[in-house]
Amino acid sequence: MIEQYAKVRILTNRFHADGVRAGDTGYAIECYPKGRYEVEISKSDGVTIAQFVAEEAELQQNDHRTPKKDRK
Repeated sequence: MIEQYAKVRILTNRFHADGVRAGDTGYAIECYPKGRYEVEISKSDGVTIAQFVAEEAELQQNDHRTPKKDRK
């Protein structure tokens, strides 16, 4: 199970039309039932490149920490 706000690596080229390729990284910003996750991919300046729902098998969690700006 991938944790909400975890950094994830995309394992598929299914989102190529959205500007995302396998190997790109982003964050799981929402967790849905049945192993689905809303993922946001952004540029280093914070501008969103793509936001989409992916299956758990299409993602690899990179770490368990939340982005600094979202920590309380």
